[in-house]
Amino acid sequence: MREAAERNRTSTQRSQGPFGCYMLLLLCLIPAVIAVCAFVIMAYKVPYTFYASSSEDPCCEEYVALLSRIVNRTISPCKSIYDFTCDRYSVQTAPGALLDSPGIASSWGYKPSNTPAGKLVYQYYRSCVTAAVQGERQGARTAATLLEFLNQSIRSPVRLIVEISLKYGIEFPVSFLSENMLKAWRYPLPRRMFFNVHHIAVTINRIVINLSAEAEQAYHRIRRDARRKINEALSLNVSESEVDEIDSAFRVAPKNAYTASNLTGLHNLIPTLTVAEWRTLLENVTRANLTGVVFLISDIGALKRSLDILLDVNSQPKIVVFSLVHATFRLLIGAVQEKDQRDIRLRYFAYCQDVSTYIVGPLLIVDIMQTLNAGKLHDAMLRTYFHSITKAVGERAGTLVAPEDIDSVRKYVQRTRLLLPSEVFRLDLSLPQLTNDFSRNYLIMRKSQWTFFTIAVPDDFPRFEVVRSAVRWLPGFFNNVVLLPIKPYAAVNITSTLDDVVPLATLGMLMADAVWRSVFSTKWSAETNQRLQRHRMCVDQQTRIPRGTLFFYPKLSLDAALDASRRGHWNATMTFLPYRLQKTSRSQLFFLLIIFHYYCSAAKYLPPGYRRSESNYLFIHSDDFREAFGCSSRPARVDITGC
Repeated sequence: MREAAERNRTSTQRSQGPFGCYMLLLLCLIPAVIAVCAFVIMAYKVPYTFYASSSEDPCCEEYVALLSRIVNRTISPCKSIYDFTCDRYSVQTAPGALLDSPGIASSWGYKPSNTPAGKLVYQYYRSCVTAAVQGERQGARTAATLLEFLNQSIRSPVRLIVEISLKYGIEFPVSFLSENMLKAWRYPLPRRMFFNVHHIAVTINRIVINLSAEAEQAYHRIRRDARRKINEALSLNVSESEVDEIDSAFRVAPKNAYTASNLTGLHNLIPTLTVAEWRTLLENVTRANLTGVVFLISDIGALKRSLDILLDVNSQPKIVVFSLVHATFRLLIGAVQEKDQRDIRLRYFAYCQDVSTYIVGPLLIVDIMQTLNAGKLHDAMLRTYFHSITKAVGERAGTLVAPEDIDSVRKYVQRTRLLLPSEVFRLDLSLPQLTNDFSRNYLIMRKSQWTFFTIAVPDDFPRFEVVRSAVRWLPGFFNNVVLLPIKPYAAVNITSTLDDVVPLATLGMLMADAVWRSVFSTKWSAETNQRLQRHRMCVDQQTRIPRGTLFFYPKLSLDAALDASRRGHWNATMTFLPYRLQKTSRSQLFFLLIIFHYYCSAAKYLPPGYRRSESNYLFIHSDDFREAFGCSSRPARVDITGC
């Protein structure tokens, strides 16, 4: 019995031994896990103060406090810089509460003034927001009428829907996709039977150039499955070749969006543009503009009249009609799906911003010129700033090229001159008479929007580059001439808030980026071209700043802006900046550039934690912050190495 008890005790110890070890290990790990979680939470909540928490340097404490204030003030509203990326996703108030807000047009880069044009801008925008609020209640009825109109005006509406679904990957109820339902539909749609063709839209519109064999097979399999589902749902027989034709048509359609007969009538409204230039302009701005119209126009007659110019003589749908029908389906979906009503209101408000920002763009230019006394308030300062930028770019470029090209590159960059909007736009003060009816205001502005000023361009500068600079952020560049875009130019000249440094710094980067693009696109010697290409690829691989959003060469352009500030030019800008300390302003330059360029442009694509860690990386590892505040305790590190 004693031997049996001993064997039993030994067996019990063996069976409990590993379990006891595991339990002991788990108990030891619990405090460590709690500590790690607390560490992560603190780093997530306070990403900008975490690294400096151990420092007792009063200078660094002031630096951290300043950055915290800047973060709280700028990241959330994301104001004054990106029209269609930041403000759209940061609206915090329902449209009805914004009707009398003094900052109602902050997404345009500045607040409209009390000039005649500024008052018209506010009146137009107010009518737009009012229409958006009303559109929330009557959106389904407006969409139904539009569907009926399209059904009567366009051949084969079912095929049109198939094409739109292939292009946009939208969801829409199967129950109303037959032609009979399109003609007879009058009632809210059921909250069921949603047909999703998103997967084919993604594959068609995001084809990887170098597909592997497996990926290519998977791609064609998805196309076949999606085509089969479309045929079953719509009782059609769409062939594989027709899918290819539809895909191809969408890629070509913007270039042929308007026939010559349509352009002839529209061209009369814009005497300063050629037919080809008008078509190209429409390619860039029409979709965002017309999409918002569906949500906002309450006068169906006005809507039909505006649609008349969107169809060619054979009543075939063009790309702008696709955009309108896409918006119609989005409107229907928002009306029938169970969603947060506040989110729907914000979506209407976002579309309102889109349509208003484009349609009153010429009025904004007039307002800018009236407010700035012909735009010359800070022109001399901007030219000085541009000179510092070109000098910085020239010296940096000289270190990247072959020895025999150094002088040529530097002279090429130094010959670059700046063309300001005040030198280009000539005012015509015959402004329109607007009402409180947004649909009528839209028609008035559509007919007269580009007649408020004339364009004076140099003989060696394309006229279209001037027009594009009025509606986009990218500067025009041709034959060593850089034309500043109107929106950041207006923000620099008009704003008087703590954000002044942001548009000024953005202009510096835009200037530098235009010059860098010219340097990289010019043909030099074979060795220089290879060096530039190798350097660009190296920077692209190592930099944490995304390339190709607003800036083509963000790291190089940012370095040029910082270098210009180191030269002492930053003191010349202090006459209108709220902060008088050079170090503080320089830190704002670098930090806010990263926030507005990186956070706002990439906000839709990156998870919050990743954005925080990346922006944290950028400013914590930068010598510029340490030097700007003299924080000796902060270790010096280099962002880009080996390039």
